[in-house]
Amino acid sequence: MYRVDGSGNLGEETLDHWEGYRASAPVRIGNGAADQLQLDIYGSVLDCLQHADQRGLQTSYVNWQALTRIVDWVCDNWEQPEAGIWETRGGDKDFTYGRVATWTALDRAIRMAAARGRPAEQDRWIRHRNLAGHGARLEPRAGCVHAIPRQ
Repeated sequence: MYRVDGSGNLGEETLDHWEGYRASAPVRIGNGAADQLQLDIYGSVLDCLQHADQRGLQTSYVNWQALTRIVDWVCDNWEQPEAGIWETRGGDKDFTYGRVATWTALDRAIRMAAARGRPAEQDRWIRHRNLAGHGARLEPRAGCVHAIPRQ
């Protein structure tokens, strides 16, 4: 992540001497979320890539190799508590939305690999996809924060 000027200095600081919109506080500059784990992005990106791939904008072999590294990283890290799309400041949690997004990322990668015969650790990806889906829908772990109201 970079600043508008291209530098990577994203440290956040509070401007106590400033007042925000309608007296909101605190006023911050920088981006404290730059160091947060947010798992939802992987689902969004792979969903878009899979739709593009289905419609003829195929992923090159070099890009597929990069994607497999990302998907392998998702397999290794999806169970970690995260800040989520809400960029929480109270510590990382297990968000249902992050689990669903993880399932989406793995599902779309599996579909892309199968559709074009691309090299992939499909058995591993399927195992982690199923675990993420099971955790998001059937047995949320104790302490999991649900973004979707449960019936």
